Amino acid sequence: RYSICPQKHLESLPLSLKRMCLQNQEMRSEIKAYQQMITGLQDELKSLQETGEFLRRSWKEETDQLCGDLLLSKPSCSADEDLVLDIPLKQPLSI
Repeated sequence: RYSICPQKHLESLPLSLKRMCLQNQEMRSEIKAYQQMITGLQDELKSLQETGEFLRRSWKEETDQLCGDLLLSKPSCSADEDLVLDIPLKQPLSI
């Protein structure tokens, strides 16, 4: 890659153009560094979003597995189903 201001021509340029040329080179390198930083942050953000989604799913699965009966998320019988209770009655003992 060629420089916009080759070294041999720098001596003949006015001081203001020399400064501008050097500032342009500095800005190009800073822009490249910031672009790399942005790419790294985007990768990190994607990884964090995937981790968050995994944690949400695993929390839901753990909750369903451990507390499914307590939370009554699923009815144990449907509304039109007959329910039979087998409650023992006290019967007098014949002696």
